[in-house]
Parts: sequence; C-alpha cells; structure tokens
Amino acid sequence: MTGKQKKPYADRFQQGSDYKKAFEEDVNLLIKRDMPLPWRNKAVEELTEAYLEQIGQIPDSLQLHRLANYILRDELKDRCPDKLTRTEFPFLSSGQVSVRMRRERATGDMSYFSSTNKRNSHKPKKYRHSQQQGA
Repeated sequence: MTGKQKKPYADRFQQGSDYKKAFEEDVNLLIKRDMPLPWRNKAVEELTEAYLEQIGQIPDSLQLHRLANYILRDELKDRCPDKLTRTEFPFLSSGQVSVRMRRERATGDMSYFSSTNKRNSHKPKKYRHSQQQGA
C-alpha cells in the first residue's frame, strides 16, 4: 500500500458539470450513513474541502446547514428536558427552543419595552442628585 491516502471525492465536482447537484447528492448519501461523531466530522470536512478545492467557492448554505445538523445529530436528537443542566454547552432543537420561549417569562422591570417589542417612546426620567447626597 502506498503512503498516499485515497481521496473519496477526487474529481467529483467539475466546473462544466452540475456540481451543485452532485454536492447535494453526496450530502444526501452522507447524511444517510450512521457514524460516530469523529468520523462524521472527518467525512464532512473531506466533502466540503473537496468542493472548495475543485470549484473555488463555498458550498450552498442549505447544504452546509444540513451538514451541520448531521454533525450535531446526537445533540439535536436528545429530547431530555433537563439538557440545560446536564451538559455544559447544550444545543437545543427548534422544538426545544420554542418550548423554552413559551415557558420562560421576563423578570424585572420591563415597562421600558412595549408589547410590540419596540422601545417605548417615553424616556425614563433622569435621576438628579441633590446637594445633600454629595453630588
């Protein structure tokens, strides 16, 4: 066996061909494979690096988003409601984010903001120090 490692995506993406469709097909095939996290990282890196080297452009953002979700598959599938306290840096799925937003309420003085998420037109009064307070 030679010292060179075989590149799985060598000459896969060519300027004259439909390279975006080929990249999407490769993303679909990769996402179907069930691999441990380090292998997923390596596979995604090989695919995106091959595309970048051969085309000279960054891949489509939708495909990059799908690859990012593929890498974070384990974290996004974890449906435990106590994920925030069990892990140091938790990733929440879109459903978990919406549940969190429904459950959480703002605390403190929120009268400065209106119900339309725009700032109130009323400015807060300035506090003026009196001479007795040592201003």
